[in-house]
Amino acid sequence: MGSIFLAFSFLRVPKLFLSLLLWPLLLGLIVFTLQLGFTYAFLATKEGSSGSYETRIKEVRNNSVLREFLYGSGAALPPISVCRWKSFEESEVAPSPGCEVGPYDVALHTSNPESFDAKEYIEFFSGSVARLHICKECGADIEMKFDSGEPVTDIRNPFALMVYSLVEIEGKAASEILPKLLEERKRSKQQRGTMLLHAPGSRAPINFTRLEEDLAVVANIAALAVLVFWLALRSHRKVLDYFSQNGALLPLVAACGKKQFYRALWIITGLRVGAFLAAALPMPFLFMTTGAQHKVAAYLESLDPIYFALWFMGVVVGLGAVTLVASIGELQHRRHWSSFLIKYVPAICCLIGTILWFALLFISAPPFRVVQDLIAALPIIGLIPVMLSHIVTQSIPVLVTHLVLAALMVGLILRYNSRWFAAHLEEV
Repeated sequence: MGSIFLAFSFLRVPKLFLSLLLWPLLLGLIVFTLQLGFTYAFLATKEGSSGSYETRIKEVRNNSVLREFLYGSGAALPPISVCRWKSFEESEVAPSPGCEVGPYDVALHTSNPESFDAKEYIEFFSGSVARLHICKECGADIEMKFDSGEPVTDIRNPFALMVYSLVEIEGKAASEILPKLLEERKRSKQQRGTMLLHAPGSRAPINFTRLEEDLAVVANIAALAVLVFWLALRSHRKVLDYFSQNGALLPLVAACGKKQFYRALWIITGLRVGAFLAAALPMPFLFMTTGAQHKVAAYLESLDPIYFALWFMGVVVGLGAVTLVASIGELQHRRHWSSFLIKYVPAICCLIGTILWFALLFISAPPFRVVQDLIAALPIIGLIPVMLSHIVTQSIPVLVTHLVLAALMVGLILRYNSRWFAAHLEEV
């Protein structure tokens, strides 16, 4: 109980509360709001048909967020006004009062404004800008010059770059060509059916038809685990740095005891990770149970629950082992060489193991398969092969071995860290 009270007393320090709890909450909201948007867009792209894309494009045209930002209204713009400027004495003037240059207008600079054929540019910018000016040197946020042969575009306002994003939505490619291409792609996938790649060194064929979904699952879970462990790793350092910089670390540890202080650090770490997960997990859960429940259900039905559970635990525990190895370097940061080696040698071993495992994937000889299994079974060295085993199937004994060895490594490192912390407090 003393460690719990100590942990909460640390969090009463405003600076520690902001960095240890409030920041993970905000990070969780930001990261997984973005992740949710990308995942939803990915699923919508895969499941879309030409009709659904045409409907979506029409909805965007009638109420565009980009137009709301640029022009103050999301409604569709009126037909583009073409303004051919006229020479007046030694300058140029707009042909009518409604042709003054406005925000995000486009100016086509040419030596012959009266005869310049702007038909293709009228079609290109239609719906994206209010006015198209054809002149010799009038100024606008977007200026295109043609006298040198190849068109040169000068953008005077950084926000005018958004006009080209509107062009992609409003243009002919979005309304006509893109839906047809997507429909053709869907028809092609239906004709070829399920594609299975039989790699010589793989235990089971790789499902290429489902590869994008599998990669999305691996990326989402790995990103979540990496962020969780990064927050845990930085939690120790922030508390230690705060008290050591104020000259209070040694007196504080002497007053409350080394073990109690170290337990308080882990309690704060747990609270920090919990704050992050509390902000991050409700969004994907809401997405899976409302917006995409039929897609998620169909995907989950295709999985082996035991294999998926072993893979998930292997990834989480394996990343935890890597994080704890890095935590040794964080604790021993005053010992520069040992800290450097502890931080980066595991990453090099992981990279070498991944390259070797991937190369053996294309060799079918049984001895090389044993080497593959040995690489995947080892913590850190086999982390990437285990992460990819959701796509390239590993044997269950290999996954279990990796999980057990990684868990043992986590336990040993925690014990080592605790003892080293107690014996070398002055170096922290």
